[in-house]
Amino acid sequence: MKARRLNNRVEIIEVQKKKNDEGKAVQVDVVVNTIFCEIIKSSIKEFKETSGTSQDLNVRRNTLNLIVRYQQKVEIETDMKLRFKGHIYKINNVEPNHQDQDYTMIGAEFYE
Repeated sequence: MKARRLNNRVEIIEVQKKKNDEGKAVQVDVVVNTIFCEIIKSSIKEFKETSGTSQDLNVRRNTLNLIVRYQQKVEIETDMKLRFKGHIYKINNVEPNHQDQDYTMIGAEFYE
């Protein structure tokens, strides 16, 4: 993996409880980190295997796989969301590479 491939910008969003003007606790989306990433493309073989029906294509359109650097200011967890090109995605899985400690893979699904 080469660092020059990290050419897309993603905002990591965390849901935090804050008090509103009336003093009630409300959940607010807060951008906790903005990072560079690489969007992973699927191979032609994977595309042919998973694109049997139109429903499969909708599922593929709504998923996002990306690679980010291993060390971040904020640890990325599955209860967070991310914003990419104006769309919000819920993080499904985070797979850090503990052996090499260079990059982390993130899988996300369309949220809004």
